[in-house]
Amino acid sequence: MPSHLQDILDWREKGIKNVVVLTTDYEIEEVWGHVDYYFKVLEEAGIKYTWSPIKDGEAPRIGQFNEILNFIRRVEVRSSLSSRYRTHRNYTAVT
Repeated sequence: MPSHLQDILDWREKGIKNVVVLTTDYEIEEVWGHVDYYFKVLEEAGIKYTWSPIKDGEAPRIGQFNEILNFIRRVEVRSSLSSRYRTHRNYTAVT
């Protein structure tokens, strides 16, 4: 988990646009002071997220696993559509 704003800005610089947050509210609050503040910082950096807290030593419940998987699938679809759009746009520009 990032511990400073600069960590999140570095993520953005490296092209990270989406994250799955598995930490509990307690873990987030230890570092960021408040859960809402942490997610606001992510949003302001343009990073989309899904939050599905998992306690240390535990596995995600089936429902949590499905939420995480659905988020990842949506990210892949957006990425794929965006890539196709750029390709299509370039092709159109060439013709």
